[in-house]
Amino acid sequence: MSRDEQSERFDARREDPLKRWKLSPMDAEAQSRWDEYSDARDVMMVHSDSVLAPWTIINPNEKKRARLELILTGIRGCSMGWFSPAASV
Repeated sequence: MSRDEQSERFDARREDPLKRWKLSPMDAEAQSRWDEYSDARDVMMVHSDSVLAPWTIINPNEKKRARLELILTGIRGCSMGWFSPAASV
């Protein structure tokens, strides 16, 4: 998620009494460490991606589209050959 998108979501939560519970002091801390967290994420993805467990990057800036892409990725993963529903029963 982009820094701007995350900031907009945090602002919306601050303004909406029904969403305020989602905010924590850690959110402000995470915003201040955006660059470090992003660098750490990138390093982790490079070192943990594999053929059997590949990372799939989904753009979360559009919530509904991201959720659909996540569902489609999961469905596609079930038919990649390394997962057999019959074998897992």
